[in-house]
Amino acid sequence: MHQDQVSEPANGFSIIAGSLFCPHAITAKDNHILTIQAHPEFEPDFFIQLCERLRGRTSDTLIEQAQDAVNKTGAGDQDRIQRTIHSLLLSGSRLSER
Repeated sequence: MHQDQVSEPANGFSIIAGSLFCPHAITAKDNHILTIQAHPEFEPDFFIQLCERLRGRTSDTLIEQAQDAVNKTGAGDQDRIQRTIHSLLLSGSRLSER
């Protein structure tokens, strides 16, 4: 939403998740540092409303693609991200690379 993104992961960081638009969306270093550019705290309804507020500042096509993606996936990857954070913070298990 803020349209900023990491163009290259920092030295020693592994890419955990990404997309064509944001190839370094989630990175990690060892078992103790996790970076997340996305907003896993956004609920689908909130995200859809936020997209509507961006109309006029970005293309309708991009807004509709984002809203369609949320409508198709429901909660998206929130559960998977929650498990990854849990794994990192509580269990100390190694994060897997993408």
